[in-house]
Amino acid sequence: MDERAYVVEALLERLRSDGVAHRLLGEEDVTLAVAPDAFGGMPRHVARFCQDFDLKLVQLARVEPQRWEFVLAWTDERGRPRFLGVQALGDYFRARRRLLRGRDLLAGTPSALFAYTLLEALERQSLGEARGERLAELWHRDPRGAIERLGRLWRARRDLRLVARAAKRGDWTPVRAELAALRRALHRSVAPTPGSLAATLRVALENRLAARSVRVAFIGGADPALRSRIAQDLAPAFPGGLGLVEPE
Repeated sequence: MDERAYVVEALLERLRSDGVAHRLLGEEDVTLAVAPDAFGGMPRHVARFCQDFDLKLVQLARVEPQRWEFVLAWTDERGRPRFLGVQALGDYFRARRRLLRGRDLLAGTPSALFAYTLLEALERQSLGEARGERLAELWHRDPRGAIERLGRLWRARRDLRLVARAAKRGDWTPVRAELAALRRALHRSVAPTPGSLAATLRVALENRLAARSVRVAFIGGADPALRSRIAQDLAPAFPGGLGLVEPE
């Protein structure tokens, strides 16, 4: 087991021992659905975990009304920095809209996981083969539930047919060509509520006080290979972006 996998498994075990109900939604950037009553306490749980395992909590931000983003750091046996991004979700918000209830994600019903996986593809504007296979698998476990859930998110029958046809056939090529259009249609179909707008504004104000991005300046013409190595090593620590510049 590599270091990253070990840290993930140790974190999940800690949450289990702390009695925090959770479900692992994604492993690329570790994403967890947590029980509503546990969401507010996640910074405390993660901070104590880091303290006990000699890890550094180098970033903590609430990037959506019910989405915590953590970056954990440690050094490997060669002294190189290593990072792990962890996100904890209550209700699923994107673009000031609540798209999924946290209790549905925590229950792990096929229709909720299908919707979550598809919505993440739209947000990232990327639908790779592995994600497509996962979507098809979830669809065939409960096609009726999946199409009913999609009907709450998109109004146009064309959009529903496009996704349903792709899921049935396991061919996501037509959907990949429409990712941007599907995201726009989603935002038109699901209006933000006054409560979600207010919560999003509070989050935006909080994040103005805590930088999630950084710019690294190289003075004296650093070697391109060194620049690339630094970018590769440090980028995971800054989910908001890492910029490399050379002062004139």
